[in-house]
Amino acid sequence: MYSTEKKRRFRIAFFNDGAMRIKERRWSADQQMKEPPDGVILSFTSAQYGKVLKLVLSNGRDALPLEPAELVRDWQENK
Repeated sequence: MYSTEKKRRFRIAFFNDGAMRIKERRWSADQQMKEPPDGVILSFTSAQYGKVLKLVLSNGRDALPLEPAELVRDWQENK
């Protein structure tokens, strides 16, 4: 089944165990991963906003959403 949501660009920082788990999986064909000394910054596009929010929330303090603004807001309201 295809999503009717619009594709969005996501950028999320992961730390500690979250960073290790994120590096083990391919999240999107267009994903980009940067590895600053304190973790991983994952960038990708997706039309599955709910699943991305769940990914961020399930990583607790090991995840910090950077964009889009809607994801940052929803994370702040639900953390």
